[in-house]
Amino acid sequence: MVYSDLPEEFVTMYARLWHGLVLGDAESIRNYSEAMGVGEYYPLFAAMLTARPWADILGSGAEPERLRERGTAEDKAQIRGYAAQYAKGIAVVLQSVPRPMLLLFKTNDCLRHAERQLSSGVNSFLITLRFCIGSILKETRQERQKQHSGLSVLARLAEARLAFFGWLLDRLSESYWLPYLLSWL
Repeated sequence: MVYSDLPEEFVTMYARLWHGLVLGDAESIRNYSEAMGVGEYYPLFAAMLTARPWADILGSGAEPERLRERGTAEDKAQIRGYAAQYAKGIAVVLQSVPRPMLLLFKTNDCLRHAERQLSSGVNSFLITLRFCIGSILKETRQERQKQHSGLSVLARLAEARLAFFGWLLDRLSESYWLPYLLSWL
């Protein structure tokens, strides 16, 4: 399978996880990582997603560029060292995450490799952030619509009451309906 639609719930978790990564919010990273099944391995999971050490992830929240791959020889050596050091933990994470996450790991790896080889100026980190922000905005809109649908029930009830009062106004004298109307307000 070359293309795959990701489940909406997974997309939302992934977007919220990246939101936490960009902000350097350890609690948010932990919560969404645990929701993806990695449990106590959340710092390693975050490092695998960003190709950055946990200390960089929690660095200054105001500077999301701290998560961007630097491509230096020192950086590459550090990542290779971490991969060897945490091989067993990486295997646990890969066994624990939802299957769509495996697809995203591979996709991100391919994109990073292509960026390095082509020096194209394309920044998959920014593309990921744009996608995640769009997903969070979509989720927020859907939540608001759900809230408004509850309000629309109340609005329809109010309209029904007003229609009833209009019907009363047509049939009753003002001396009867005015006190009744005022008691409802």
